[in-house]
Amino acid sequence: MSVAIVFAYDRADLAKLAQVRASGHEGRALVLDPHSQALRPSEDGPAAPLLHSGWKVATAGPDIPLSRSWSLLGGKR
Repeated sequence: MSVAIVFAYDRADLAKLAQVRASGHEGRALVLDPHSQALRPSEDGPAAPLLHSGWKVATAGPDIPLSRSWSLLGGKR
């Protein structure tokens, strides 16, 4: 399994990261976004390369508790 905690990124950075997950293995990414209001990133937003490559992605922001985002990815508290 590949696990990533991502901050200070752009779409090109996430496209490179998307390639790291080996075929047949899980990839989980927690994307820290100070502007996000959604727990899940949009299909056409900066995290799209991860989503389209099969990564499970959750967003953490000022109104989204880190524990809630981590739980969405299957992490334990």
